[in-house]
Amino acid sequence: MTSVTGPFEATFREGDYAIADAEYQKCDSCGRVYFTKEQLDCLQKKAAAAARAAQGLLTPQEIKAFRCQYELTQTDLESMLGVSAKSVVRWEKGTVFQNAALDKFLRVLIDNPDLVEELRPSRSKEHPVAKPARKVLPALEHERPPAKVTLGERRELAAAA
Repeated sequence: MTSVTGPFEATFREGDYAIADAEYQKCDSCGRVYFTKEQLDCLQKKAAAAARAAQGLLTPQEIKAFRCQYELTQTDLESMLGVSAKSVVRWEKGTVFQNAALDKFLRVLIDNPDLVEELRPSRSKEHPVAKPARKVLPALEHERPPAKVTLGERRELAAAA
């Protein structure tokens, strides 16, 4: 058996990814490739990183760096994003990929520190939409439609707003 570090084609989630620096064992007589548990774990992480890159998703390290930069707990970030408990820990460990919509929202938060502060759970006890809605609703009070409005009138009111 010879220890090898070199290119290897890894399959991950129905995709094949070229890993430039995979570590594995190769049989000297037949050329068959073997992996230790540690080598296989490392290969899986590299394949997952390649899959994330191919999908254009943030890496676990980027998600954790963002969270730590703003001193957010994993629970805080889950609350801000409206995701279930333990989602962030799974993203940061690399065991689960965030979906594309959440990835885009994370990028918006990364690029907009004021929005992070606005949505921070410890500073905002109400739903994040409530504050902007409170600003808009009084302005619409004087435009309240009568109790019975036809569909055409509703469309006109909506277009005017």
